Amino acid sequence: MQKNQIKSLQAKGQLGNQIESIQRIDSINLHVIELMRDHLILKAYSKSTIKTYLNEMSQFLYRLGNIPADDLNTEHLRKYLVFCFEKLKLSENTLHSRINALSNKNTKPCCLQHTVRA
Repeated sequence: MQKNQIKSLQAKGQLGNQIESIQRIDSINLHVIELMRDHLILKAYSKSTIKTYLNEMSQFLYRLGNIPADDLNTEHLRKYLVFCFEKLKLSENTLHSRINALSNKNTKPCCLQHTVRA
């Protein structure tokens, strides 16, 4: 199932060089990438923003492992963003990009809509 989902996304031309990071996502959360991609397209985001946001979401889903994204709450997002700041030492720009991709009510896929801005 995972390979078929990745091929479907790749065929739609939105993955670019993200195949490797998406392949590391547990199959329980792969649907999030496709939902987010479709949502961003419908909101008329630029290709560059779509690529960035999908990359940021891919990084988050990779860190989740086999925890279903559909079961997340605000605290999960807060802990992840603190982890990004403290442990990964992300730059300010990268951290803002990650926050925007994960927290913006206009860009979050429906499975994360119940969470609030972190």
